[in-house]
Amino acid sequence: GSLQTCASGFVYAYSGQSVQINANLTYKYKVNVSIPIEVIDFPTYVDLLKTGQIQINELLSKYTGGPVKATLFTQRQPLRSGEMSVIIASIFNEGSGVIKSVSFTIKVPTDLVGPSDISTSFDGGCTPPTGGIITCTHSKEIKPQEYKRISFFITPTITGDIERKTSLIVGLADYTYLKTTSQMLQISNAPPQ
Repeated sequence: GSLQTCASGFVYAYSGQSVQINANLTYKYKVNVSIPIEVIDFPTYVDLLKTGQIQINELLSKYTGGPVKATLFTQRQPLRSGEMSVIIASIFNEGSGVIKSVSFTIKVPTDLVGPSDISTSFDGGCTPPTGGIITCTHSKEIKPQEYKRISFFITPTITGDIERKTSLIVGLADYTYLKTTSQMLQISNAPPQ
């Protein structure tokens, strides 16, 4: 019919030439990351430090479950009970596409007493922490090699007879990713008549 005639005409007119086909692919991803927070009561902390049984270290936890990397960072561990410490959470686009939107939820155990003084580069800001849960949103494009971050303070405390404990901060990012792919295709030669 007419469709075959049209296709044949196209093949005759452009056979042997190459055309570029572009496609926009949109994905929905989730990526999570967690970081342990060790807290020691002050007298035990001093004793262990004097005897060289502990070292103070920065800790960075990262996870890549696709084109976006989620990280959690704390400056010095173990923490002393009652000492304020900064936590930094970030989303980094290490792929070749763009993050179209992202929601990043951070869960802080209530015994870590926080989060407070939240600062963020997410354009939608962050919800006030409820039960230790912060949710931050960003709706503008995050291009390749760009990142957005959230920082806040915690003030962990130990009560009772516990000398040291470890809690876990967890981050979960839910995002939409757009990647454009293109491919050159050669139009085949028309079949002989």
